[in-house]
Amino acid sequence: MNSIILYQGSLSSSFSPTVYEYTANVANTVTTMRIKPTSTVTTSTIRVNGELVYSASFSSSVVLAVGSNYFTIHVTAEDGVATNTYVVNVFRVPCIYLDLFHLFHLFHLFHFIFILFHFISFISFISFN
Repeated sequence: MNSIILYQGSLSSSFSPTVYEYTANVANTVTTMRIKPTSTVTTSTIRVNGELVYSASFSSSVVLAVGSNYFTIHVTAEDGVATNTYVVNVFRVPCIYLDLFHLFHLFHLFHFIFILFHFISFISFISFN
């Protein structure tokens, strides 16, 4: 193998033919992934998750779940005997953001609770005096 390229994102470390496990973190907005393996030997056979992929070509799109998504790249030499297997764990981060609309409503909820607490305190103060 010469390289592994992700359609979106990048490997957490530079590719080396003697390193067989890689990770990549992608944003929650990345919902699919394609992988482009490139082999230095043009007669080798490359499979990504079982799908035959030509060297320097992208695989089919795979839908990403939130969390770990494993891609297995199996390279077989022309003799059909020598093989290498590379694993890429693409981690899709969960969605944990609040947009301005929700932040606005959250602020008003806390403001309402704050006022209600003070109103109850005031009523309690008046009733006991």
